[in-house]
Amino acid sequence: MQRALVAVLAGLYGLYSVQGVAVRGADGKNLRNFKSTCPGRMAVCSGNGECQEATGTCWCKTGWASTDCSDPAADTYDIKSVKNPLMQDMVGRYNLNPMYMQENIGDPQNMKYIAYDPISLGWTIGKLNSTCQDDICFFAYSKGQPVPPPKGYVFGEPDKHVYYKQLVFDDKDLYPGKEAGYHMSVSYSPDPNALGVTETLSEFTGRYVVQPRYVHKDNGKYAVMPVSLNAPGKKWAILMLQGIGPARRWQMIAEVEDPSLNRYTIPSAGWSKVPPAIPPASSSFGMEMVPSCADHVSMDTCNALEEQCHGKGKDSPWVQKCCRDTCGTCAIAKTACTLPQTAMGASMLLQMFGKGNSTK
Repeated sequence: MQRALVAVLAGLYGLYSVQGVAVRGADGKNLRNFKSTCPGRMAVCSGNGECQEATGTCWCKTGWASTDCSDPAADTYDIKSVKNPLMQDMVGRYNLNPMYMQENIGDPQNMKYIAYDPISLGWTIGKLNSTCQDDICFFAYSKGQPVPPPKGYVFGEPDKHVYYKQLVFDDKDLYPGKEAGYHMSVSYSPDPNALGVTETLSEFTGRYVVQPRYVHKDNGKYAVMPVSLNAPGKKWAILMLQGIGPARRWQMIAEVEDPSLNRYTIPSAGWSKVPPAIPPASSSFGMEMVPSCADHVSMDTCNALEEQCHGKGKDSPWVQKCCRDTCGTCAIAKTACTLPQTAMGASMLLQMFGKGNSTK
């Protein structure tokens, strides 16, 4: 069964599978005499990405950015203001969530993706402008799981069906020497017991690559994500859930094209409206969006220690590392704070500066 699946997906993998065999040894490690076509600091793709040798492209794991995956990606983005008075609920913080985009996208308005939904606490397989509820065609509950589960997906409306086979396959399980978490393949076989809902679901069969997606922290109604893969000229879009109940759909309301080679940083300017989602009073989409980051202990704790953000004491670097949002030190890697991200860490930080205990 596994061999048969590999054979089916080999056509989806194409030339890249040949490149993978050519540059990897039998033990799954890089050949010593091989010089990669991808950039990187100290290692190919800086050790934070997977190299597509045929094009010299680094696909960065979630949380890393730049052309060589050497820079930490923004933990969050903040939309500070929006000119349209009817869209003030768009203002707020957007958290980074993992997503996988189809490799052969075609029309961005109909792109397919595998994405973690922080509101439903599970992984979704969906398509923009689909006929599925909320554009979610498959769903698997898996709270906080960083990669999509291989099994356990339900589909269909209004009656739910449980898919009876493995649906999602990591490249690591299919191709020798591949690393986990970078590419996923969906392989759907029509379920003879689910009449009337299987015909269109076969279109999700294919290969997907990891990409960033930022979702509004509080309402989950807005998302910022790429809708193409090539760079330069990578396209980003702001999506909005429109409609009520089962009729809700993700619709693009603004888009921008990035002229740089960076595939992982959201452009801050140049956004334009996508008709007809918004009345075209003008083609520009007026908003202020900036990269941001999160504090690693409670906000109350960091507010109490804000005076230490720019202090010169020997312990001030702890505050700068663990209260990056409060101190404006997002350039510091999020892994630099070694305190536990719990009330214990907050208490330790407060005691360090004689502020007392915190249980928040």
